[in-house]
Amino acid sequence: MALAAIIIGSGVGLSTDEEMTFNYEQSTKGTGFFNSYREVAVDSVKTKTITHGSGMTDSSDILKAQRISEYNVDYEPDNLLTNTTSREIRHISGNEEDKITYTPITVDIGTGYYKDNPIEYASQLAKRTCIKNYQISNAVNHEIKYAENVNTNQQIWIENNESYAFTYGSNPYYLDPESVCCRDSITNMKFVEDVTGMIHIGATGVATSVNHEGNEIYQNIYIDEDYFGEYTLSRNITFEKKEPDLCARQSSWLCCCFGGYDVKRYPIVFGDDMTCFAPDTV
Repeated sequence: MALAAIIIGSGVGLSTDEEMTFNYEQSTKGTGFFNSYREVAVDSVKTKTITHGSGMTDSSDILKAQRISEYNVDYEPDNLLTNTTSREIRHISGNEEDKITYTPITVDIGTGYYKDNPIEYASQLAKRTCIKNYQISNAVNHEIKYAENVNTNQQIWIENNESYAFTYGSNPYYLDPESVCCRDSITNMKFVEDVTGMIHIGATGVATSVNHEGNEIYQNIYIDEDYFGEYTLSRNITFEKKEPDLCARQSSWLCCCFGGYDVKRYPIVFGDDMTCFAPDTV
């Protein structure tokens, strides 16, 4: 993390930058009993995967998590303006490939009792992945259990990306109309698989939008699927929300100018006083 205060000429600036990255890669091949648990959360995005069973396994995974925060402020005292830029990214992505065949196994341990009395593992195959995006209120769940054979390829992508670039003056109710504020969010899970066993697929979320009258519209989304037997499946489930104009805000104050006059684009305020200008000079 870096924190710096910068003074250039008559301007004063503040800059903060922070980045966190996590990478996980694995490749496993063998026969026996296996059990794994992985959970990664980066603020508003989260994933959790549980796998266990006994038999022959050939699996590989890549998992990445990232958190980026950038914030910069430049103050121009001569113009009473503050220029602010910021970027926030919360990201998790992963790719999993599994080829697993269920086989009961026995394991002898040490040289004592369990050498003469081996432990028997007869755990059928199970795998569950759940992803969540709290920023846009949704989740996707993919679960396999009581399985004899699993051959699956699965990818996940969860991300929230916010960007701001705006200028405001000494009037706290003024915001430069050229300011840019946006937020993009996505939750995606896709997979292709051949499974002999039980499969559950679920997704839930609340989607909101704003109509032409400025009122929010809510859409509830719910998916619940179950299969038991021998199946070939493919799914691609995506929640996506784009908010391109978060800067839009309206003042609760009425403009004190009248007769076709308006405030200057970068108003200079002294106390409660505000100078009004003719429209062609604004």
